[in-house]
Amino acid sequence: MLTPRFSVTQDEQYIIITMKIPGYLKLGEEDIVITEKLFKFHAHPYFLSLTFPCEVTDDGSQKATFDRVAGQLVVWVPKAVRGEFFPRLDMVTSLLTPRVAKLAPKIEVVGGDASCATEAMEGVAQPEEHTEGEPDWSFEQSIPEEESLNVLACKPQYGFNNCYSNFFQPLQEDIKELLDLLEPDSTTVSNRRTLRIEQENAKFEEQQDHYMVDFIDDEEIEKHLAFEPQWCVEHSRICKHATASTTPPISVCTESFASLSLEQRAVLNPATLVQAILDRTSITTQPTPENATTAPTLTTTQTTPQSTPTSQIDTSDTKEPLSQTTNTEFTTKMSAHQAEVDLIQMPPEYIQTLLSLPRKEYLISNTQELLNGLLQIMYSYCYDVRTTHDETTVESAWTISKLTPLLAWLDTPQNTRDALVGCYRRALTFPLYRHWDLTVRVAQDAVIIFKLGPRAIVRSLIAVKKIMETHEFRHYLNNLFIDDYCVWVQTLSRDQFLPFAREIEQAISSIHKADTGFPLESLEKKAVTIAMAEDEGAPQCDDTENGRPQQL
Repeated sequence: MLTPRFSVTQDEQYIIITMKIPGYLKLGEEDIVITEKLFKFHAHPYFLSLTFPCEVTDDGSQKATFDRVAGQLVVWVPKAVRGEFFPRLDMVTSLLTPRVAKLAPKIEVVGGDASCATEAMEGVAQPEEHTEGEPDWSFEQSIPEEESLNVLACKPQYGFNNCYSNFFQPLQEDIKELLDLLEPDSTTVSNRRTLRIEQENAKFEEQQDHYMVDFIDDEEIEKHLAFEPQWCVEHSRICKHATASTTPPISVCTESFASLSLEQRAVLNPATLVQAILDRTSITTQPTPENATTAPTLTTTQTTPQSTPTSQIDTSDTKEPLSQTTNTEFTTKMSAHQAEVDLIQMPPEYIQTLLSLPRKEYLISNTQELLNGLLQIMYSYCYDVRTTHDETTVESAWTISKLTPLLAWLDTPQNTRDALVGCYRRALTFPLYRHWDLTVRVAQDAVIIFKLGPRAIVRSLIAVKKIMETHEFRHYLNNLFIDDYCVWVQTLSRDQFLPFAREIEQAISSIHKADTGFPLESLEKKAVTIAMAEDEGAPQCDDTENGRPQQL
């Protein structure tokens, strides 16, 4: 079966699904199923199944039109609660992901009687009886030997949600091109961190002069600090949009983003202002209309519909009219959503990438741990964008993976502060530009992306994915982390990211130079002393390292 190219929009009464289907396709025997949160369409060889965040209904008012010239099929699916706003319809991967019941792990009671087994299985979802036409899952099982269980329990795990092990066994010859951790399938979690810290300490001590030079000769650093990445521009625009839509206005939002201080940028929270628009009132819930038995109908036309064909929709007296309150609330929410879509642009090729992602649901063991890992990936991506002025280079894959402890060492951060300290240490040790102010500014960039919400985060992750795809070996990191993060983030809302953004801000304010474990302040004093001596005519030694002059 083929999945057609599609897009999903909405109005107050309908979810509008637009599919690109060849005009020569014969329609008439197509199947359209609408039930609860599920929509299914089948017209051989095309099949589309979407799961919505809210309920839809088969009440007889559904309609479809087909433009053979444009090759475009549009289906109007009635909402169960008219005027309800369906969030995240632009996150197409999550719509394609089937919602399946999460079963508890299988349990076998050993050494007990039947009553013990019954008690142990209470509350555990049981498999359905096998029916004709379905696969038979009743195959023979055996309990592994005790030694095998111990080996399995001790095997190191890594990757998104710690779902992977033995991934690198076929890649041992090329592991140095992919990770700093040379034995990932045999190194324990605690040893990964110990080895990482030892590597960073040795590397920084070996190249202390690099930090001193960047501290004194900071002309390039200042250029990078002054650069405004895309998310900063969007941050400012959303803030101005929210200010124009709410009262009282916040005067700082009308200023140019470039003129704001670092403290003002950190405090500014446009996503909260946009959310304030959404949260002013709650949706008035109306009774769900009873499901009708009328099958969906299909009308063939020669023009592409631009709006809901109200003349073709059943508007019988059985449907409750929309209240003015619901109409106003839906319009407000839809306006805020459209403003977000307009202000946070997603390139068309990125949409196609979303469609190509695997359809998965995750049983997350530790959400905070995943967010901390996501922070490290966003940090390294922000560093690369800011220091290259958003012009990806051949070194971008190296930079992102090298600056991320999670990617370079498979070392999962313990908390948000630990995630930032790990990135700070590597940003001061490995890349071309090593400066304290730059490390802090990059962290503030990450805060802005999290405040902008899932759309900006997914866009950044896809950019990372595309960068990694160009590398001979680092594309494996997409399989381990990036692809799963792209899918998972689409299932979250801005409300879940805003508290984490505030947590990052608190961590930034609490981290000082000494917390890196490097003698930064003493090196800065030493650099100033050397610079003053050079200004008085002391001899100067020139050296080069990583393309940067050494003036000591």
